[in-house]
Amino acid sequence: MLRICYCFVTCFLMAALPMCGQAIDAKDFSCEIHKVFPPLSIERVIMQEARTIQDVHRQFKPEWVKEYIAVEVHTLHDGEKKIANSTDDVLTAVQLENLRSSDVNSDIYIKVDYLPDNSLVNNEPKMYDCTFKINPDQDAQFALGEEAVKSYLQKKVLENVSADKFSQYALAAVSFTIDQNGAVENVAIRESSKDESVDAILKQAVCDMPSWVPAKFEDDTKVAQDFVLTLGSMQSCIVPTLNIKRYLD
Repeated sequence: MLRICYCFVTCFLMAALPMCGQAIDAKDFSCEIHKVFPPLSIERVIMQEARTIQDVHRQFKPEWVKEYIAVEVHTLHDGEKKIANSTDDVLTAVQLENLRSSDVNSDIYIKVDYLPDNSLVNNEPKMYDCTFKINPDQDAQFALGEEAVKSYLQKKVLENVSADKFSQYALAAVSFTIDQNGAVENVAIRESSKDESVDAILKQAVCDMPSWVPAKFEDDTKVAQDFVLTLGSMQSCIVPTLNIKRYLD
């Protein structure tokens, strides 16, 4: 609750800054493209090194547990479900093998039945579960390379939008998807610049982007991947809501 309140107050104060006429600092004014991380996902390298439930799903806390009743790992293999069981939060060899060899881009489900660690007289069993995916082994990429991305954004955005159109800490964001063929789709204003002409420039810049190489798994299965284009200050309180790698690092 305190964290939510802090974020609300911070956003409120930042939103009030334009009324003070404070302009964005030129060195903080940038235009960038960021990968969007799904709410529940994991990198393959982490999965390869995992040994416990918390290793693959950090929201799970072993200190909640007084006694484990059952732990199930559900995975898909050639479309067929496999369930591997254990008696505590340490993953068995079978569970680990199933996690690492599950169908690409498929859901992985973990269920933990346990007695909570508390002092209640009637200590009722509880259940914790989560569903997540392994991220692609190779992210979608601008076909012409990273330097070409910077040059494109400079020409299409930064040369057409002046920093003085943004107040301090202001940030505009356009979300989009790179589909399995490397094409741009689902373009939408995620956070408006509060200037229709600027929003139009940002959307057009995304729609007109040259081709991308789609995201793929190690078996060459290609999948869609979400991104966001930002313009303004990365100090904005909007950044945590975008689920981008820069903020999570």
